[in-house]
Amino acid sequence: MKIFYFIILVLLASTFFSTNVAAQLSYSCNMDACGSDWDNNGFYDAYTSADCAGGSNVIYDNVYNSGGNVQLGAWNNVAITGHTGGEIVLDFQTRLLDYYNGSDQAASNWGNLKVYVKETLPSESSPGTQIGSDIISASDCQTHSITFLPGAPLPNIYIAFIYSWGSGDDDLIFDNIVLTERTCGEPSSLTSSSITATTATLSWTAPSPAPSVGYDYYYSTSASTPSNSATPSGSVSGTTDNLSGLTS
Repeated sequence: MKIFYFIILVLLASTFFSTNVAAQLSYSCNMDACGSDWDNNGFYDAYTSADCAGGSNVIYDNVYNSGGNVQLGAWNNVAITGHTGGEIVLDFQTRLLDYYNGSDQAASNWGNLKVYVKETLPSESSPGTQIGSDIISASDCQTHSITFLPGAPLPNIYIAFIYSWGSGDDDLIFDNIVLTERTCGEPSSLTSSSITATTATLSWTAPSPAPSVGYDYYYSTSASTPSNSATPSGSVSGTTDNLSGLTS
């Protein structure tokens, strides 16, 4: 009789972890004390009532068509550190104001915003690797969230925002930038049932928070933990699965 060992790994945004990993990366900038890290390439760090959180600092720059000022780039000039290799969630706010009267522009005035990550200092011509989709509609204090998974721990993280003009004479504002590295908890209470010579049912209890895209599982006659590059025996979105075709 063969003994099968079952290993369940949480699958989160196309990757999996076999142990709990404490999040190390935790960065937040509301542009009050840290705005000077972002006020480069023509952007200003200043107090304004246009702040999305209600009256503190933002970074902003004027974008318009006349004179060819149709693209703006903003990025941190001080590296963000502490990433241990996990999935990163980037949250930030944007606002588009009429340059002349300070009122919110219509969403139709919005152009196109791309967001990039890079391990070295970005530039408009070399911003890095795009994360998330193009942001093509926004106006007043829009909150955006992008989740991305670097292929390896990033010792230095730079986030670049590259905005292309839509219409009007506008002030583009960035505010409340937050990067959080997600943790990935272990499932518990792994059980097997309905065992026959060639089939078995697996079930387990989800961790909290539960993974967003399910689980990879492995079964083997060896109790060795598989590597992250190993091909899973199967994948499932819920917390139970029926195996078939086993060797008795």
